[in-house]
Amino acid sequence: MTNIKYLQRFFIALFVGFSMCSIQACSDDDDDDDNGSGGSTGTLSTNVGEIVQGSGKKLLSVGEYKFYYTSDGKIKYATEWSSYHEFSSNQVISHYGEEDIETISFSFNGNGFISKMQESGSYEDENEKDTYSSTSDLTYDGEGHLTRITGKNFEEYTYDGETERTEGTLTINLTWDNGLLTKYEYAGSDDDGWTYRESATFDYGDRVYENRHKQYATFVDYLLGDAASICAYIGLFGAGPDYLPVKMNLVCVEEWEDEEYTDNYNYNYSYTYEFNEDGTIRRANSDDFTYGTIEEQGEFSPNENEYQAKATRAGQIQRRHALFENRLKSRN
Repeated sequence: MTNIKYLQRFFIALFVGFSMCSIQACSDDDDDDDNGSGGSTGTLSTNVGEIVQGSGKKLLSVGEYKFYYTSDGKIKYATEWSSYHEFSSNQVISHYGEEDIETISFSFNGNGFISKMQESGSYEDENEKDTYSSTSDLTYDGEGHLTRITGKNFEEYTYDGETERTEGTLTINLTWDNGLLTKYEYAGSDDDGWTYRESATFDYGDRVYENRHKQYATFVDYLLGDAASICAYIGLFGAGPDYLPVKMNLVCVEEWEDEEYTDNYNYNYSYTYEFNEDGTIRRANSDDFTYGTIEEQGEFSPNENEYQAKATRAGQIQRRHALFENRLKSRN
């Protein structure tokens, strides 16, 4: 059972990053090492989540996502309804239940953006075990826009005594033109005949939604996965577009070579936005963006999401069982 599509939705989804003020530090004459995976290794900044530099206000929530900071301003937790992610200086441990934990280590380039990620994780119960690892490199342009992600992974998955081992690769390209994200392309494959492709194009209409602080908004949920949006919202993946898109067209193609299976999807999305007086996003479609001081962030107990996380992961595992069993049947 391949893990590349699973990887796409989660490999960059499990950590939260820096404030948008680090984006403002970018310039066209940045060194090449700062733009690619060869940048320096650093640690999480105390400016995390401060969208407007010097305001003292952090991004506290986007829709269902919530962010919690230490007293000195560093990110401590990022939560969804189904999971929580706990941070140290250059590592995050993601909790999806008591027996489902993933660890990701990361390095940063000279602008404070993630340039390299290394993930490992496992899940085990009485009749199955899933162990996997991955490495990914991220590249940015001189304006701080994420332009490319390349990755590879390995998975060993056992269910009821049957084991599959797969290796795969993925590539994500993002095309920018005059400060606007115009195209997104994803390609993944493994050594067992599976391929998956996605592409998206964006319409900015009459450019009525100026994005003063270069934030990412709801449209990234459909590109990088729900949890990965956490990273983009905080600025971990660099600068967002100068204007926010009003429409996105997404095309997906999945193929299994050994099963002669092909599936195609085509989705169209529309977006509207509201802004605060300081230019920060207040709402993107139905997702509210809230900001406040550290004192206003509230409390978080690491155990509060576990029961929901287990239910979510149980559903994911059940779907993976079905795919795995179907492939075994096709070989008999």
